[in-house]
Amino acid sequence: MNRQSSNVVFTEGGNLMHDGLGVTIYSTRTYSQNQGVDRSVVDQRILTAFDASKGIVPQDPSLDGTGHVDMFLKVVNENTILVAEYAPNQRDYQILENAAALFAGETNGRGEPWNVVRIPQPDVYYVLFIFPVVRTYTNSVIVNDQVLVPTYGIASDAQALAIYQQVFPDRNIISLNANQIIESAGAWHCVTMEHPNPTNADPGGMN
Repeated sequence: MNRQSSNVVFTEGGNLMHDGLGVTIYSTRTYSQNQGVDRSVVDQRILTAFDASKGIVPQDPSLDGTGHVDMFLKVVNENTILVAEYAPNQRDYQILENAAALFAGETNGRGEPWNVVRIPQPDVYYVLFIFPVVRTYTNSVIVNDQVLVPTYGIASDAQALAIYQQVFPDRNIISLNANQIIESAGAWHCVTMEHPNPTNADPGGMN
């Protein structure tokens, strides 16, 4: 398929988030997936596809093989967003700081400022000393009144779960160990987001 002449945009669902008010969020990885197409054209195609008024495009962390925003961001509600935070000694520390600053200076689809809440991002480790494994707490999934959060049996789990309870006070926060699945470059949002519950009348019940 000719990516320049087609109206198609090549991306994945994990790299798309929405505030429900006309803002679509995706990372700069989308541009590299559509080489030969001007960035402004990619942006316009995405906005048209979702009838959105604005796109917010943070840079994707360099060590994350997916480049998906759900690996370092989580839209909580129409004006609150979780943004992951690395320790300063981590390679992608500044990229996540830039993402937080980007949203702090942006507005949602109603023109209201974002409430940016930081959540820890565990240190990257390497398999066979070569392959980076990016662990994340933002790759969670909301199912009705529950939020399934990936955890890793490490000290920062407790802080991450407390932050989730703070931003989702009316939902049950459930910890699910993701140590095995995370080495496949994703967690619970990655493996469930394409399977909504058809009996759930709330369109925002699973994301």
